[in-house]
Amino acid sequence: MAILKKILLFLFIFILLLIGGGLTLAYIYEDEIGARAVKELSKNLQTDLRVKKVELSVFSDFPEASVLLKGIELEDTDKKELLTAERLSFRFGIWSLFGDNIEVHSVGVENGTLNIRLDKRGRGNYDILKPSESPAEPTEAGGNFTLQLDEAELSDIVLRYQDDRSRQKIKTTVKDGKVSGNFSDTKFALNSESELFLHYINAAGEQYLEKRDIYYKAKIDVDLAAGTYDFERVELTVNGTEFIADGHLAQERDYLKTDILLTSDDASLTAVIQLLPEEYSDYFKDFSSRGKFNFELWVQGNYGEKELPGIEAKFGLTNGQIRSKKLHDPLENVSFAAKFTNGQYRNNKTSVFEINNFTGRFAGKPVTADLMIFDFDDPKVDFKMNGTLPMSSVYDLIDSPSVTDGSGEIRVKDLIIEGRYADMQNMYAIKKVKAKGTAEFEDAGLEINGEMIAVEEGEITLDGNKLSAVGIEMTGAETIVTFDGTFRNLLPVLFADTKNSKKAELEFDAALTAKKLDIGKLIALTQERQVPAAYSDETQRLAFNDSLQTKAVLQRERFTSLLKGNFTARADEFIYGEINGKNFVGKLGFNNNEMTINGRTDAMDGIFDLDGVMVFAARPYLKAKLICNQVNIKEFFRQSENFGQEVLTHKNLDGKINSKILIQAYFDEQNNFLEDKLIVLAGIGVNDGYLRNLEMLEAFSDYVKIEDLRNIKFTDLKNWFEIRKGRIYIPAMFIQSNALNLELAGEYTFTHDMDFNIKVNAGQILVNSFKKHNRRLDPQPAKRRGFFNLYYKVHGNIDDYDYEMNRKEVKADMARSEYRRRDIRVRLRKEFGNLNLFEEPKDWQDEGESERVSEPETNTVFSTEKPEYIEGF
Repeated sequence: MAILKKILLFLFIFILLLIGGGLTLAYIYEDEIGARAVKELSKNLQTDLRVKKVELSVFSDFPEASVLLKGIELEDTDKKELLTAERLSFRFGIWSLFGDNIEVHSVGVENGTLNIRLDKRGRGNYDILKPSESPAEPTEAGGNFTLQLDEAELSDIVLRYQDDRSRQKIKTTVKDGKVSGNFSDTKFALNSESELFLHYINAAGEQYLEKRDIYYKAKIDVDLAAGTYDFERVELTVNGTEFIADGHLAQERDYLKTDILLTSDDASLTAVIQLLPEEYSDYFKDFSSRGKFNFELWVQGNYGEKELPGIEAKFGLTNGQIRSKKLHDPLENVSFAAKFTNGQYRNNKTSVFEINNFTGRFAGKPVTADLMIFDFDDPKVDFKMNGTLPMSSVYDLIDSPSVTDGSGEIRVKDLIIEGRYADMQNMYAIKKVKAKGTAEFEDAGLEINGEMIAVEEGEITLDGNKLSAVGIEMTGAETIVTFDGTFRNLLPVLFADTKNSKKAELEFDAALTAKKLDIGKLIALTQERQVPAAYSDETQRLAFNDSLQTKAVLQRERFTSLLKGNFTARADEFIYGEINGKNFVGKLGFNNNEMTINGRTDAMDGIFDLDGVMVFAARPYLKAKLICNQVNIKEFFRQSENFGQEVLTHKNLDGKINSKILIQAYFDEQNNFLEDKLIVLAGIGVNDGYLRNLEMLEAFSDYVKIEDLRNIKFTDLKNWFEIRKGRIYIPAMFIQSNALNLELAGEYTFTHDMDFNIKVNAGQILVNSFKKHNRRLDPQPAKRRGFFNLYYKVHGNIDDYDYEMNRKEVKADMARSEYRRRDIRVRLRKEFGNLNLFEEPKDWQDEGESERVSEPETNTVFSTEKPEYIEGF
């Protein structure tokens, strides 16, 4: 035990001395060594180096000591930022502190940014070292601080590389990297290993390899004197796919001589897709392959300011399989050979990409294709295809959450598209493109928002710039439609960019004949499928749904901007909710985001004429004129679902309506109808009208026989009304019936609040109270026979309202309503021409009341300008 205690005491004293010695060294030499390190570095640099703090540590890398520089800022040759780092450390032998030279063996850089740039003349911003001279003289501190690196470590360093000559930009983050070698010799083996996150590679404006995890391990023989780099073995892993690089690099005076071969034994279609620009790789990113896949890439030749090396890539699949979430069934028995080369002159002009002898089977149905693209400065395309596409296998290629299944098939025969890509985008040059082929439909259908829409038969033929559709019969969503027509400029529209900079338009003339048309279900097909279950929070779900609807509106706006033509439409029967119609004949026209509608139909036992325009903007809006002739008022209310109220319903009404209506409706970015922005002006007349069992009128049973109130027959009723800001404004109108004569004016809101003014001939009521019930329901004479009139205000909600007598206020409100009636009538006359105007019978006026003045002509018209949520017409 005594020996053990002595040993423990010895160890304790040794450790104490070691710690004390280390602290003493750090205290004595920290400032001196730190100053020597910064001074030695600075005197070898042509640019400024700034350091915020210097620390010396003898324990962190024991038995080596380290100098830690914090807050590093190093300028490049343009006096801009070359390197910034939180920490830069130099490690050296601890005993060299007591010698003449402190030899640094390794360096580490953490949490920083390195910016490398080559200008158009190939000059780098990193050439910051002074030319080598004779060995440095000892410093006043008594020795040199020399850099004889064996290893460098990088951690969390963002590297930005820009080459103005080749128009290349690279951004990557070195998460953990090591480089080792005997850097003091001119010849040495360079070993490096690094884990990277590649943000992007941008070449001539195209993005490649975005957001890729990369790992590499390399052993390269370096000869600095000769400027050569021989790849002994380089392993490169991109998102799990391993590549092997072999070859040689040699740095000449004005160029880099390259001879590199990149191969992979476990490559796949996924690996190739990762090399594509983002706009293509995003769509195909989940495509994968099984089977024997080969990949080889050669880079051979000189890389300089005016010269590029030759590039040739080959890849292909033999008897394999291609899978994707966009393919319900995999493409089986796939074989193809693909090749890319930048050609004889090693530039875009001589570049060629081709896919030869592509064969495969969808659900047992064969597909063959060939593709060649050459001259990348002015691309020329040669594409051929034959095959059968089962819709159950390929419906997800449409890339819409609304499409959830497919059925039947489309047979593509002898499809050829050959010509310049620029001509395919241009309506005036498309005639130079060779295009032909046919597509036959055999019960080809898509399930859209739960409805299967099928094209049972028909054929589409492409011949040059003309596409003809013959006998296309579509069924589904309670709809049966036959479609025929001709279309021009299909390719310019398909290849139009997002801004449609070439102003492509799909010109068409087509006919649509429907045996049955369910408008409501067809509209539902256009809505983006909502999947709020992906979000647990209601706010998130609402935001997600709004974003879907906004996307759908923008897509529809872009789609309609490409249309120019007319549909002649006939429908034997149509349905929209509870509304039923038949014998629709009309025309739909499309031009510059506008759809015009002109048509006539039988509905509600009458005739409707419609003339309107729908504008598909970011905020869509509708302008329309509607004429109703001899429409059954009972059916009008029933099929309109009584306009959402239960007080005055179709059960209370009979008669015929004649009306002329102007409508201006607005929608927001999510296609939601803006009820408070709706503007409607209407003139309405009711013939042979009956009002039955309206409970609201039984409040007058003290004055009028209850039999008369339960079955009121009134003479022709005419008036005007206006809808604005969620309110229905009803100007003063005279109602002559068998029960009583009255005048009515007021307002009614969409939330069923009301404020009505009523004028009743009390003298006439008093006289009639002594008469028997008039079984013939003859109307009361309009001539005043009583001694006085009564004035009532009815206000409140439809479920809770009050009556009160107020002669002065009622008469004032009715007088004001005259101005609204005149204004509405003048506006309607501007749109529809002469109207049958209505005047209250003079004998209905109180004694001493002056006749109403005639309505003045005004210049107020229904708006035809593009609105900005205007508050009136």
